[in-house]
Amino acid sequence: MRRLTWIAIGLAALAIAACGGDHQITAAPTPGALNLTLNTATANGAALLFDVSGGAIDSIVPAAGFRLYPAQVGATFWRAVATGTLASGPIARVYVPDLSKAGNYSATAEQVADQSFALLSAGGYGLVLSR
Repeated sequence: MRRLTWIAIGLAALAIAACGGDHQITAAPTPGALNLTLNTATANGAALLFDVSGGAIDSIVPAAGFRLYPAQVGATFWRAVATGTLASGPIARVYVPDLSKAGNYSATAEQVADQSFALLSAGGYGLVLSR
């Protein structure tokens, strides 16, 4: 009887060990906001057309002092127009479903206009997304 008990315990231990392995426990995604910051040496812009891409985006909201007109163009691509005084500093917050993938996102200034709607060079306007 004792021998059967030890055999049963040994078999149970083998069964438990066989159930282990490469099971990876992944943390649930943490949603949150990325700051969209404008870098420019000039302050004569009044409207900025920009793109944000790199993953799913829940929404884009303006920073203080700006109006924002965002549109989802694809599953991982948004385009928006920000109006206001375009000086270096925050212009929007981009809400994403998983902050651990923040490095996948990028933003590009496509077009810039002044208050008279004259187009300016977008080359002097850079965008940075950060946590």
